[in-house]
Amino acid sequence: MTDIPDSHMPKPKKRTMIPRDAARHITNRIRKATRESKRASQAREAKASYEMLQRHANQLAEHFGNVQIVATKIDAAGSTLDFAAGSGDLHARVHMAGCWVDRIEGHYRERM
Repeated sequence: MTDIPDSHMPKPKKRTMIPRDAARHITNRIRKATRESKRASQAREAKASYEMLQRHANQLAEHFGNVQIVATKIDAAGSTLDFAAGSGDLHARVHMAGCWVDRIEGHYRERM
């Protein structure tokens, strides 16, 4: 009988998966890939929405001193996403937005 060197012996498997474990493993990998794909898609959609708002804010800034755009959007999952883009002096835009909120709140208080 001859001895076979260890380097030529097949390595034992670390763990043998039973079909149920394999199916669960594959299902979990698919779920993870789907979640990652959805996140990437949502990030691309959010970036495109912001870029569109910023482009329009820059176009409006050609005619107005300060521009602030605030918008919301419902995504495919039913969540509300908010976006803001602007051009011009940040302090003026913040003050302008605050004055607008005060004016709208006053309008609603008068109606009640």
